[in-house]
Amino acid sequence: MDFKEPQEDIGFVKPILFIFGSSGVGKSTLGKLLVDDLNFMHVNFDPEVVKGKSFEDGPKNEGLQVEWNILYQQCNTRPLAAKIRERITSSGLNGACVTLSSLYDPEFIRLRFLKLKPENIFYIVLFGSAEECYKGFSERDDGLSVQQKNKESWTTTNSRWHDVSKFDDLKENIIHVFDGYDRRPHQQMIADVRKVLGK
Repeated sequence: MDFKEPQEDIGFVKPILFIFGSSGVGKSTLGKLLVDDLNFMHVNFDPEVVKGKSFEDGPKNEGLQVEWNILYQQCNTRPLAAKIRERITSSGLNGACVTLSSLYDPEFIRLRFLKLKPENIFYIVLFGSAEECYKGFSERDDGLSVQQKNKESWTTTNSRWHDVSKFDDLKENIIHVFDGYDRRPHQQMIADVRKVLGK
């Protein structure tokens, strides 16, 4: 697959895809699919999956806390991208996908991706209704207790992702995950990701 060459001579060649969305929508599932289908590295920043103590523990568990802090605090993507690309180059991979906690909201995308437009760094938003995503969350085998899977608490954390009209400006990068309550076939999802990476 062909990707746009970077405009700056900063060694940023291989694509990095950030995956956003509600808890239960299938971010980590898609990340695993991209490992198999696109020969990508999966960098998991979602503490619900890696069982960190807070949403900030995901980067720490991946050994990328310093670089992530620079992106988060200074809106500078370069150190994180360079570190990830060192890893994918040494492993002979085609790129990387980074899955994030649902606590990183659409405004995070606007400030660090739409505003900066970093070269060969892409993002997608996986979308599903609240009912569809909570079903996925509640059925997930992640070791969380029934109390931790309380719907009221989940809704408070994830409601920002279920009104698609609130991120109209991101619509070209929204991928709909469900067809009714059924998840769309994996190959359809991969095809949608390829379209984003091919822009």
